[in-house]
Amino acid sequence: ATTNGNSCTGTAHTNSCGVSGSTSGTLNCSGACITPDAPATTNGNSCTGTAHTNSCGMSGGTSGTYDCSGSCITPDAPSESLCSTPAYWPGYGACLNGSKSGTCTEQTGGDAVTCASLGFVAGVNTTTTGCPTASLSVNPSSVAYNGRPTLTWNSMNATSCTTSVNWSTSGNLSGSGLTDALKANATFTLQCFKNGGSSSTKSVSVTVGKLDGVCALTHSNCTDGVSANPVDGATTWTWKCNGDNGGTNASCTENKPSGSLSGSDCTISPGASSCLTSLNVSISNPTVGAATNVTKAGNVEVVSNATINNTFPKTVNNISVSYPSTTFFLNHNAGTLGSTTVNASCEPGISWDVPSGACAKVPTLGSPIDADVTALGVTLGATITDLGTPSTLIEKGVCYGTMPNPSLLNGATCTLNGDLVAGAYTVKVVGLLSPETYYYYRGYATNGAGTGYSADGNFTTLVRPPSAKVLKFESDATNGRIDFGKSIKLKWQSTNSLYGCSITSDGIPPINMSNLSSTNLTGLNFKPSKTTIYTLTCDGEGGKDSHSSESLKIQVGKMNPQFNEF
Repeated sequence: ATTNGNSCTGTAHTNSCGVSGSTSGTLNCSGACITPDAPATTNGNSCTGTAHTNSCGMSGGTSGTYDCSGSCITPDAPSESLCSTPAYWPGYGACLNGSKSGTCTEQTGGDAVTCASLGFVAGVNTTTTGCPTASLSVNPSSVAYNGRPTLTWNSMNATSCTTSVNWSTSGNLSGSGLTDALKANATFTLQCFKNGGSSSTKSVSVTVGKLDGVCALTHSNCTDGVSANPVDGATTWTWKCNGDNGGTNASCTENKPSGSLSGSDCTISPGASSCLTSLNVSISNPTVGAATNVTKAGNVEVVSNATINNTFPKTVNNISVSYPSTTFFLNHNAGTLGSTTVNASCEPGISWDVPSGACAKVPTLGSPIDADVTALGVTLGATITDLGTPSTLIEKGVCYGTMPNPSLLNGATCTLNGDLVAGAYTVKVVGLLSPETYYYYRGYATNGAGTGYSADGNFTTLVRPPSAKVLKFESDATNGRIDFGKSIKLKWQSTNSLYGCSITSDGIPPINMSNLSSTNLTGLNFKPSKTTIYTLTCDGEGGKDSHSSESLKIQVGKMNPQFNEF
């Protein structure tokens, strides 16, 4: 048979073969691959010999056909146009997309490609300058979750640049700055522009670590991750902290706080309206960082968070309790964990005085004083420093006797002072004491709550003074006799009669004259109507026990009959 129009001898190869330029042909008799017949003309030229009719690819994405000798020939070159980049080129391209004119125009700068590198024969090599360039780097290229790497960028021959959405050049054509916090792997891009031309797009990638969920110490909160599914149980809180970027989720549990509050009952002092107690504060499973305090009615704080200072158990002293009781509340993390009621009462036997709003209180006295001590008399006193509760006095005075703590109830002698006010006061005791005797005394004052006393004072009376003595008691009647209707004159003389003398008689009318002078030698006139006994008594400083008496009898004669003449 024939192959390609030639006769073959020997073994003929009938299979097809591939030739350079993606053309196809068959093997000849000698086994050589022969091409199909070439067209009459290629690129407007007549071809002799073997011609290649298939198209060929040119560098830079242009196209052409093989000439008769098998070389790839180009079409007419484009003229100058804007810089453009073929999609598959990493850098800047030459001007390839204009109209055909036979002139290839080169640009300089950046990654501009020459006409010669594209296989073109430049016509008139005109040049334009300044294709934009850009560079971009990142440090570090691997960060933890929420990390912020630093981007560094630069540009040349550019008037503006565009970036990816998660960072910004802030209008600067070069610089360095942190990205936003990254929660996932990210790629950052930069492309710069000038006069319609552009740089190639630069990009860097950052690997971001995972975020594992981590429970916080307080319920429904997370140290890391996002809180979800909170459940408020009877004794615990439960929730989840979900991770991100491939991290694990955490299941969280917090025991609910529980607490107790207690205090001891207290006794109010007389005259006061409150007493002091100690409160015992205890909390189990306290919420970390949460405030704790103790309040009473009206949300009035009585123990502050600073005082408790998250120390449990805690005893807080000197807490005031009002009559008859006060209820306290233990608060933690804006919730009430417990309460207690503490009673406040008056001392046994002491009542609550409603008008004054305090426990009743007897008056308070001090400063017992004694002065002007004699054998039989003295001036005693005290000072009322507090009228007590209620503050109206019923009486006040001084009690005295020979036993300690003389009072209104133990048989002591008590003398009143009528001035019912506070302050110092005195009473005078005259002729009621015994000479050379040791006495105790106390001031006292009584109000609606009872009687209050001062401390004991004491004194000793002086030695008894000489007793009074009647030296003379006589009349001017002869032998003690007078006639009826006559008068007598009584004279007397005494000594040591400090308190004077008195005269009494059993006559008609009876005589009882006191405060007479201790001596009267001129005499006093009396006219007895019958036989009468006159008694003179003179008192000395010793009172009743130091007086002296003398009696004098005057006999009165009978009345003579009287006759009238007519």
